Amino acid sequence: MMILLKIPFDKCIVEQARRGAALGPDAIQKECENYFQFPKVNWFDVKVTDDFYETARNIEKAFSENKDVIASVGGDNSVSYGLMK
Repeated sequence: MMILLKIPFDKCIVEQARRGAALGPDAIQKECENYFQFPKVNWFDVKVTDDFYETARNIEKAFSENKDVIASVGGDNSVSYGLMK
């Protein structure tokens, strides 16, 4: 089973007008389910909080619990910390 992580996080974008990355994962999932057939793919929601480090730990935890993760969608550039760690 392949897993796509959904990370709805954009708290590190200072300018309110530039936010929107948090809306991306649900929109991407909806479009994929409407137009593409992904066999054996589960979407996994990462628990996101206002605390950057807690969110990074939740991303790490999602990877450790789901060994078949193939990609992540959503999030601003700060989520890369948790993904790379």
